[in-house]
Amino acid sequence: MDTMLTLSRAVVGVIGAGVLLMTITSLAGGEPITDPVFPGGLILGASCLGAAAWTGSTVAWQALVVWLGLAAVLVTIAIVGAITVGTTDPSVYPYFFVPAAFALAAVGVLARARLVAGALGARLREG
Repeated sequence: MDTMLTLSRAVVGVIGAGVLLMTITSLAGGEPITDPVFPGGLILGASCLGAAAWTGSTVAWQALVVWLGLAAVLVTIAIVGAITVGTTDPSVYPYFFVPAAFALAAVGVLARARLVAGALGARLREG
């Protein structure tokens, strides 16, 4: 399970780093900050990096960042999936669904690890 947890953290961390990199380079390229995509990209990227870093944390605010990051990945997969299915040919579907399957598996592993550590940061202790 440790290998799966490490790989899952890496997948979510790469998603977060990629989103942050794309957002920051777009802003540096002169795109206006008033576009709502950019604050969303910063929040998504930071929360994904937080989810990768703090999956097993016992601190409540870090646990909330983990859940926010995992929810952000799920929402992003749903939005991009709807766009992919609605606007492209079926021959393009594997280019979305294969990486989405890896991301969904990573979210599942991290969610399980977060629940084991305590859903909201409080570890269950034996009396």
